[in-house]
Amino acid sequence: MMSSSPRREIAFLRAFEGAIREGVLLDRSLGGVLESTLELMDADAVALLPGAGVPPLFKASQTSSGGIEQTLQRHLEEALAANRIVSGVEAGVSFYSVPIRVGEKPSGSFGMAVKSHGEPAELAEPARLVGLILSHLLERERTVSSLIRRRDEALSAALSAALAAAPRDSAAPPAINGVENVASSPASPAPAA
Repeated sequence: MMSSSPRREIAFLRAFEGAIREGVLLDRSLGGVLESTLELMDADAVALLPGAGVPPLFKASQTSSGGIEQTLQRHLEEALAANRIVSGVEAGVSFYSVPIRVGEKPSGSFGMAVKSHGEPAELAEPARLVGLILSHLLERERTVSSLIRRRDEALSAALSAALAAAPRDSAAPPAINGVENVASSPASPAPAA
């Protein structure tokens, strides 16, 4: 199943490094991990279902068929809905899907399909580890999004408080960055027509 080559291992390590590097976009990180897992595991298809009702992110080999992707999607949805590992063998392809937890609750699932003569249990540890990597990426994104939202809310509240506390002159608009708006102040002459 897993033939090891330095090229594959390096590709996976590069994707992992890129995924944890600060500032990398989430979709690029997820795509890199999925692409590397596809290659490292000699998989026909790998997929991430980020949440219920969300289309899965698929990466498939050139020899993969649409039937494999449909079966993998069914396994992903079942793993998420039941919050348990789902595995099986259909038409000589082993499927293995694991739920992904972000925080305390399952929020998605990861799965892979590999043509093999072995049991889907051979995919258990690799699928679990890739699921953990994806879980950490999604958790980081959720944490960063929460921090940005809180910062924006705090800035908005501070701006509202500053505007509410500022004295109002009904005839002149407030100064911007310490510069009085002279174009519309009552002391400035009216523009000539």
